[in-house]
Formats: sequence, C-alpha cells, structure tokens
Amino acid sequence: MSQAAAGQALVGKARRSGLFVVLQRVSAGLLRLTANIILAELLFPEAFGLMVLVNIFLMGLNLFSDTGIGPSLVRSQRGEEAAFYSTAWTVQMLRGLLLACLCLLLAHPYAALFDKPQIAGLIMVGALSPLAAGLRSPHWFTADRRQTLGRKVALELVGQFCGILVMVAWAWKYGTVTALVVGGVIQNAVVALGSHFVLPGGRVRPQLERAAMRELYGFGRWIFASTAINFLAMQSDRLLLGGLLNGFWLGMVGLGLGLISICTQFVQGLSASVVFPTWMNSQRLDPEAHHARMQRSRYALQCIAMAVLVGIAAGAPALFRLFYDDRYQGAIPVVQLLCLATWFSTLTVTSTAAALVFGDSRATTRSNFLVFLSKIPLSYAGYLLLDLVGFLLGAALANLLGARVLARALREHGLQIQASDRDQSLLAVLYLELAILPMVLPLSGWTLLGVEFVWGAALVGACLWPAREFLRKMVKRS
Repeated sequence: MSQAAAGQALVGKARRSGLFVVLQRVSAGLLRLTANIILAELLFPEAFGLMVLVNIFLMGLNLFSDTGIGPSLVRSQRGEEAAFYSTAWTVQMLRGLLLACLCLLLAHPYAALFDKPQIAGLIMVGALSPLAAGLRSPHWFTADRRQTLGRKVALELVGQFCGILVMVAWAWKYGTVTALVVGGVIQNAVVALGSHFVLPGGRVRPQLERAAMRELYGFGRWIFASTAINFLAMQSDRLLLGGLLNGFWLGMVGLGLGLISICTQFVQGLSASVVFPTWMNSQRLDPEAHHARMQRSRYALQCIAMAVLVGIAAGAPALFRLFYDDRYQGAIPVVQLLCLATWFSTLTVTSTAAALVFGDSRATTRSNFLVFLSKIPLSYAGYLLLDLVGFLLGAALANLLGARVLARALREHGLQIQASDRDQSLLAVLYLELAILPMVLPLSGWTLLGVEFVWGAALVGACLWPAREFLRKMVKRS
C-alpha cells in the first residue's frame, strides 16, 4: 500500500473511531447526569463529599501502580502477538489482585486520617472494582490499536447502564452512600466479563514471557513514575480539601466534579482510544505528514473540550434550578470554577498523548512533578485569600504550569504547540467568563432560561467554529 493510500485508510479509521467515541461519551455523560439527578434526590449532599475521598483513594492506588499496559499494547510492534498480550493480561490480573489487597489493608488508616470511619467500609466494597478491572481482556486495548471501537463502545455503555441501575435501586431501597460504590463495582464487572466474549482477538491465557516482561518494564517504568506523581499532582488538592471543608461543601465539590467528569472522560476517551493510536499509526505509516496531522487533530480536540466546558459552565445554573432542590444550589459557582481548572488539565492530557507517541514518558513525569510541587502551596494560598474560590484558582494555575512543561518538551521533538495553547487558553478564559453573564441579568423564569440557552449555544458554537472542518470530516462517510 502506498503512503497516500495508507494515510487515507488511517484518516478513515480515525473518523469512524472518533465518531464512535463521541457518541459513547455523549451517551455516557447523559446517563451519568440523569443518575446524579436521581441520586441527589435519594441521598444527601454529604454523601457526594464522602465519595470524593473514596474515589481519591481508589484512583490513587490505581495510578500508583500503573505500569502503562494499555499504551504498551498500542505502541509495541508485538502488540498483536499472543505471547505479548497474554503476558500483559497476566501482569494486569496480578496488579488487580494486589490493589484489592491494598484496599483492605489501608482502608481503616485512610478513614482515620479524615476522622470519617464510614469511609473504611466503602473502600472495602470498592476493592472489588480493581479486582474486576484486572480481569478485563487485553483486546480492550488492541481494539484501540486497530481503531475498531464499535463493540468496545457498546460494551462500555451496557456496563455503565447496569451500574447505574444497581446504584439507583440500592439508593432507593437503603438510602446509603454504599450505592455509589456498588454501582462502580457492577460496571467494572460487566465490562470485564463482556470483554472476553464481545471483543475480537486471539485466545488469552495466563503467561509470563521474559521478553514481553522486559519490554513492558522498559516502557512502563516511566509510566509508573509519571502516573504516581500524576496522582499527587491531580488529587493532592482534593485531599487537602477533605481537611479544609465541612461535609456539605465537600459534597458540593463532589457534585461539581461529577459534572466536570463529563468533559474529562470525554477528552481522555478520545485521547486514549482515538488520538494516541492514530498518532502512533501516523508515525509508522506516514511520517512526513505526521507532525501536521498531530497538530491539527490536537487543536481540534482542544476546541471540542473548550466547547464542552463552556457548555457546562453556561448550563449549570439552569440545570441546578430545574432538577436539583435548594440543598444543591451552592454547587453552581463550584462547577463554573472547576471548568477553568479543568481546561488547563485538558492541555496536559493531549500533550501527554503526544509525548508518549515520541516515547518521551519522562516529560510527563517532569510535568506532573511540577504540578505536584506547586498545587498545594498555590491552592492553600488561594484558600487563605479567597476561600474556596481562591483554592480552585490556585489549582488552575498549577495545572497551567504543568502544561507549559509539556509544551516545551514537545518543541524539542519538533511539535510547536505553545502559540496555539496560549491563544486557545485566552479564548477559554474569556468564554468561561462570558458564560456566567446571564446570572447577573435582572431576569427570571422562562425568560432567563431562554436567554441562558441561546447565550450558551452561541458560546459553544464559537468554541467549535475553528474545528468545523475537522468535525465535518469526522462525521463524513469514509
């Protein structure tokens, strides 16, 4: 196949994969939003605050033990060989078992740290999640490599739907925060089981091939260091919040994080399942056009992320007025401030994917280390000056510093993103400020709702306009 034909085939796969992931993330976001509205009615604000601390613990264990199995399967020349993916799967299972044991071992000390004994039981139930996730087929990642995502997307939605059903049923019957943990366990279990029957690929069996383990270790050691520091960088401020805020306001932050996760998971999903594999294949098949393609697609992805965040910031007031009771109205400004901090996180996510294409996992380690060193001082200083508002602004500034480190590293590989990141960030800050304008107008009722909808749609359209050609090609039939 010629380079031109290979490039065209690559673009066609990227379009189809991107469309699948967009549809999945939009559907998943709507399901999650619906579930949160129902659960907010069935539970209490402090429940969402407890889940912030539980999720930090589970996420921390996951990131502190991440050896980059997924990126290794996508990146390696041996990613389609049975010995390699079977070894990766065996390592993944052992890791899942280790994480489950650590959950049981550390649950009580972690709960004592925040003087919230109920957290210990939640973490013990949550130990089943990493155990189930460890059983997930390695073809979950080889599907990304091949960019054949239809079945994977369908399985993710089925797993999420099953988890939400159990979550809502448990909350309705018992009215306890355990519902939020059990739902996550069921989702992971359904996806893990289904991945062995639904996804195409060769037979998987336990195996530990020495050469495969050497390769996994060689690439994964920097991923391990990077993700461990990434946890400290991304979650340390939330741990600090657990000690600074009371249960109610921590619950407001938890609700805000749940809404913001629609954007973060959308960008991470596109980046991991579409952008990173596309860039890897582009580098192998069409190296001459590789940098230009990477630059265009990353810019478009940032436009989409900006549109989602601006849409959330503009729509949050109407959402909470219409669907949440008076207990949750304090979450509105929290959501809008989290949008700003999340924007700078998206710069890091897409830059990390680009750095991994060049095999430069050390750059992500340096970036995360700087964020870790700066986030606690900046967030705490902001809290002393402006309470929760200052805290979130300090976290946003720390995320920006980390993004700048990655931008400089990518420049050394010939990828120039500094100017586009600067221009897009200025626009993002402007649009996020404009998004709250209807809140200060002397309007109410249906008039206010109509103005919010039109204004929000206009801002989202302005965010997407620079990416219109990319979006048109993505939905165009290959």
